[in-house]
Amino acid sequence: MKKILLASLLLPAMLCNAADTMEFSYADGCSDYLGTSKKENFDVAIFLPGSQFKDYRVAYIKAPLNKTKDNDYAKYDNLSVWVSTELTLDGKVNKPDVSYPATVDENGYVSIELPETFTISDKGAYVGYSFNVTSLDSGTKYPIGIGMPMNENGLWIHSSRTYLKWTDLAEKQGYSSAITVGLQSDSFSGESVCFSQVPGEAYVSLNTEKPVDVVLATFGTAPVSSIDYEITVAGATSSYHYDLPEVVPARLGKAFNASVVIPAQQSVLSEDISLRVTKVNGVENKATNGSSASMRLNVLKFVPEHQALFEEYTGTWCGWCTRGYAALEHIKNNYPAFVTAAYHNGDPMTCMSSYPNTVSGFPGSFLDRSISGDPYYGTQKYNTMLPIVDEILAINEQYTPWSIKVAHIWDNDDTLTANVDVMCNEDAAGNFKLAYILVSDGLSGEKWAQNNSYASYAQDESVIPELNNFCHGGIYGQSSVKGLMFDDVVITSQGVKGVSGSLPETIKAEEMMSHSFTFDLTKIKPELIPDKNKLRIIVAVLDSKGRSLNCAKQDVTDYTGAAVEGVEVSDNDAPVEYYNLNGVKVSEPTHGIYIRRQGSRTSKVVIK
Repeated sequence: MKKILLASLLLPAMLCNAADTMEFSYADGCSDYLGTSKKENFDVAIFLPGSQFKDYRVAYIKAPLNKTKDNDYAKYDNLSVWVSTELTLDGKVNKPDVSYPATVDENGYVSIELPETFTISDKGAYVGYSFNVTSLDSGTKYPIGIGMPMNENGLWIHSSRTYLKWTDLAEKQGYSSAITVGLQSDSFSGESVCFSQVPGEAYVSLNTEKPVDVVLATFGTAPVSSIDYEITVAGATSSYHYDLPEVVPARLGKAFNASVVIPAQQSVLSEDISLRVTKVNGVENKATNGSSASMRLNVLKFVPEHQALFEEYTGTWCGWCTRGYAALEHIKNNYPAFVTAAYHNGDPMTCMSSYPNTVSGFPGSFLDRSISGDPYYGTQKYNTMLPIVDEILAINEQYTPWSIKVAHIWDNDDTLTANVDVMCNEDAAGNFKLAYILVSDGLSGEKWAQNNSYASYAQDESVIPELNNFCHGGIYGQSSVKGLMFDDVVITSQGVKGVSGSLPETIKAEEMMSHSFTFDLTKIKPELIPDKNKLRIIVAVLDSKGRSLNCAKQDVTDYTGAAVEGVEVSDNDAPVEYYNLNGVKVSEPTHGIYIRRQGSRTSKVVIK
């Protein structure tokens, strides 16, 4: 779901001694360092939106520098801090509104108290620092202090050789700059809460109450234990009270999550609705800016469940692929509804030479066959907190008009047929196809060994326990690991890239479409099917560019070894449907072999 950022306030600040000064930072301290491994000039900035920071005054700025090899900072020069309403370059040189020379304090921070405070206008302000790397060592190769969490306004970089234009690196790197800003105000209100982030739009089924997650932020000196809010839909205002699961401490810009309720609607509609925080801790909300927000509400007859298709590319020869293995194990243990599939390369589990996506290296991954990344880091290279999960959840929150239902039948011991019903809420036209993926769980082999490049790494609290298992001292902390059990393994190339003709070129809204596809298990290596009750069918709707629009899965747990081709088990309350061997529904079958479907049962029949 598209997000609208009303204010970028994701990390806390600490109260200063002065009553009219508070600190703000997007990062919860400095946890890592970023750099280019080049001698060049750097400019680093964060942005403070005017929607929330208007009339605040910048009093001081501080930002961490990485220590040099000699544990000093002599290899940095031309240090300065600055503030500007816009990011401007004159040639290759940063030109802020105000700039002041700075020094490195005893804690390793570029810091200065501004000779004159800078008042933030409704346009907001960029707050930053600049320096030059004069010599390279293990510290100066990565000089820029960064921290969690990522915020889209939290990491802007320009440099003289690498980033020749101002570049927003927050989302790509998965971090924010560790810049801290001292802000002054004539009076910081006590109970003050603003909207920080709300969905751009929400989709709701008729007659269904819808909880929506939003991000709020404190701007007062009082901790927050509860809020009261109003939602206005179609001219009708509803009021709600929300007790926070934990008290939010008094911090400038301290963000916290809340769930607001959209009341059930009795008619289809699409319009903007308004939200307003009216009370904090039972008293009037004193926020002067940002206490209200709006979003688009779409009420439909039915809203399909959206599932991202997460496909991993891996191999037992790849030492870094252990992080992909760990990510899938963590997902299986904590997010069993996710749809996951692993394509192996160059090892005993390899089943194809041509993959759905072009992979530049291993480990690799794709979300919905359109977003390339890493099976652990996703698109956020330096984020150790398994960001792929958040990226999957973000896709699952997005609206899709496509709904998919998957069933299956054993035609015989070695023939498995998937039966799929598909519907689109909207009229559509194009080259849509259904892709069929068959995966297997519980694969292992006495001679299979997973190379492990994490064996020399120390265990780290910031990573998932499944990855710590592969680090030094972990249960798999060896350079070559035997005895692993592999799940989610794609075991056949049949149907993976999409089946031509599986969906019509012209699709009518809310019209059910059916298709069937048969997997021939005799063409699959026996070691890839150790247990036929541990198979899983994944079906995805692909657009003309091969991107997944939605997907669904069906576990196969009913194999008994007694399936007999041609035996019909009818459901007298269900209509009989026929499909040709390509899976296309046939209204009036003539002579030939067809797939007969009645209710939840399917069989092959010969019509003479």
